[in-house]
Amino acid sequence: MINVQIDIPEALAPFVSPTTEQKKLIRNAMIIFPSIQDETISYGRAAEILNLKKLDLITLYGSLGLPYFNPSKNELKEELQTVKPMSRPSEKMRAFRELETMRINLPEDFDPDRERMTALEEKYGTVD
Repeated sequence: MINVQIDIPEALAPFVSPTTEQKKLIRNAMIIFPSIQDETISYGRAAEILNLKKLDLITLYGSLGLPYFNPSKNELKEELQTVKPMSRPSEKMRAFRELETMRINLPEDFDPDRERMTALEEKYGTVD
């Protein structure tokens, strides 16, 4: 560890000296977060510095409301353009949905196999 002197507003002083290890970890994570955001340092390297696993650091930031993914508007638009074609239902899916809609209108005791056998018997007499 190293001691660093910084100038801060007097009212901030009580909050700079955390009383628990968790609060110290959060303070140090918050100190390094701007460098992660501007890509001066990676999450992995920041986790090493803080003696954490990368996933634990990401989880810590998430618990503080700081997102791991923070895409720009342009990146979101690009993602949306990629996903839109995938969101259109295929012909098979459309047929499946129609079948489900039809099934809702059938009686509860409907048995398609029994109905098929009855239809075959009506058409051909007996069916073995």
